[in-house]
Amino acid sequence: MSPGVPPMVPRIPDIDLISVKPCDFYVPSNLHKSINLSGQSKSLHLLLETIINLDISLFNLINQDLSNSFFDAVMPILRNKYTWLPFYIFIVGFAGINLKWKGAWLIFCLIVAVGVGDTLSSKLIKKSVKRLRPCKTEQLVDDVQVRVHCGSGYSFTSSHATNHFAVAVFLVFALGQIIPKCKWPLLIWAAAISFAQVYVGVHYPFDVLAGAILGSLIGFAFGKYYLLKAKQWFHQKEISEPLQT
Repeated sequence: MSPGVPPMVPRIPDIDLISVKPCDFYVPSNLHKSINLSGQSKSLHLLLETIINLDISLFNLINQDLSNSFFDAVMPILRNKYTWLPFYIFIVGFAGINLKWKGAWLIFCLIVAVGVGDTLSSKLIKKSVKRLRPCKTEQLVDDVQVRVHCGSGYSFTSSHATNHFAVAVFLVFALGQIIPKCKWPLLIWAAAISFAQVYVGVHYPFDVLAGAILGSLIGFAFGKYYLLKAKQWFHQKEISEPLQT
């Protein structure tokens, strides 16, 4: 080595937390010991490794360890969007018959909320993160119990979870004052559909958790906006008085 020339230090590639894919998630647990990572990079690596390993462990628990014939029959139906068409038709009919013009405003806000949630999840987040579905991940594909068509899109975030939690939380705010007993059934409905996405093998648990949070925030925002404008445009008593059953 020539005098005055510093020794060559191999460059450690930066960890891009946004573009990491499931196939990149299987990182050696002692990697940080074999390379000269800075303290911050080492912490990020360990945090990422811990989160991913937990996500995969939870996925294996739900997708494989909880396997049973009842779930095998019910979960694919539960997460099928066509299963809930009668429910959506009921919501439209209920709003139109009982809430009149407020019902039209409710349906409009609900449609926009779902559209915003689906666009953010499917068009923005999924195409930015580019996380492969577990049923398309090379290291997992031989073990994953795939109970429906895997799908061609990316995994994070779950659009099913985003959309159904947007619907559920919006309706909790929009209808909760006049039908107080609808709140928990709506949230359990959205959670069950999200759980089914993991059970059938097309999403990781943290995919649906992130989707549920995103959808809940959107549903909350549009639910509050619906109530605000409804109180301004329509009679207050008609908004808050419980329906007689």
